[in-house]
Amino acid sequence: MLNLEQVDVIDGGDLGLLISLRASGICLQLLNPSKHVHELLRLTRLDRVFEIRWSENSGELTVEGRDSGDQNGSVTSPGP
Repeated sequence: MLNLEQVDVIDGGDLGLLISLRASGICLQLLNPSKHVHELLRLTRLDRVFEIRWSENSGELTVEGRDSGDQNGSVTSPGP
């Protein structure tokens, strides 16, 4: 799990690293991406490649993305 909560900016090199990790068989779950980072993942369709999770105050996670149908939790996106 990679917590992106404090990440405000992500560039092509960062996206390339995530893709390389996935290509080598490392399945990352991306936790709490900022609105900007989530939008970039959506525009590049990487939100379909990586599982994206948001933690809530209750400690439960909501799930969006690639394998969300196999996970416990609801499939959602982070608000408007």
